[in-house]
Amino acid sequence: MTKETTRDRLVRKEQRNSPGSGFNNALARAHTGQPPNGCLSFIITVIIIFLLFRACM
Repeated sequence: MTKETTRDRLVRKEQRNSPGSGFNNALARAHTGQPPNGCLSFIITVIIIFLLFRACM
């Protein structure tokens, strides 16, 4: 098992245990520039974060 496979498995397990961890994981990937499945998901993540930020203002 590679490190990425192990990490992805642990991330999915954590997301099942904590509903907010999915958002935290997406936010962390957006900040580090590591989109999980390509450019489109990165763009969508950034838009969602921007909309959430604007909604809180």
